Amino acid sequence: MRILNKQIEEGNFMKRICICLFWCLYSICTHAQTNYTLEKSISLKSVTAAAIDQKKHLYIADSDGNVVQYDSLGKRLLVFSPDKIGTVTAMAASQTMRLFVFYRDFQEYVMLNRFLDQTSRQKFEVEEIGFVRLATLASDNNLWVFDENDLSIKKYNPQVNKVIAKVALDLMLGNQPHEVIYLKEYQNLLYLVDKNSGIWVFDNLGNFKKKLVYKNIEWFTVVGKFMYIIQGQKVKQLSLYSASEQAKILKIDGKELLKSNSQPFLFITNNRLYHISNTQLNIYRGTQQK
Repeated sequence: MRILNKQIEEGNFMKRICICLFWCLYSICTHAQTNYTLEKSISLKSVTAAAIDQKKHLYIADSDGNVVQYDSLGKRLLVFSPDKIGTVTAMAASQTMRLFVFYRDFQEYVMLNRFLDQTSRQKFEVEEIGFVRLATLASDNNLWVFDENDLSIKKYNPQVNKVIAKVALDLMLGNQPHEVIYLKEYQNLLYLVDKNSGIWVFDNLGNFKKKLVYKNIEWFTVVGKFMYIIQGQKVKQLSLYSASEQAKILKIDGKELLKSNSQPFLFITNNRLYHISNTQLNIYRGTQQK
């Protein structure tokens, strides 16, 4: 009996040691910071919009309305040159087989296939929509639009040319000035970013979930379990699911500040960071640092 008790005590002791080792390793991993080092720089022409798809292909639009596709290493692959020249306001590449391209000035959007061939071009011509400031793809093949006329988010069905859901934002945003810079559905949640009030989160039916107060955001993106913002020239990593986790600041070439003289675009993958300014694409490789 004594031998059995001794074996149990030894087993529990080893178990406690393993648990301690696990938490030590977990602490080291979670507190490791990623530093991104410049790998490649590519000159660009007057960038107006950018997007990245699930295959890590980048799509960059210039002031002439051209959309250029690059691979993850910055190799130029395909080009879309529109018949009707206009400024691309926003793009969405969340669906692998097609690219959504929005032209605010025309109140039109174009759908491109994986070869960057135009498959459709359509205007927002419906009474329920006033002026679309931003638009993006929804996961159910509909579109989300931010209507600046009545300060609302609307889900639009292009097949029947009809608004099928509406979320009024006038009471949420209040009378304060607003500047909505980002709209995207990700993992059944819709993210709307207003520079002056923060990050507004809704479910895929438009029901309000929460608000994150991060003001003066210059850019926003979501990847995996994290959201990334550029605020005060710093790239910050925030947890999508835990409000208690503190923001982590990413290092770019060993520094916390990101150099940019224009409205930036930022995309992050497992091992790379893509920073796109008005005239340049910088590709950085990530390494873990303790």
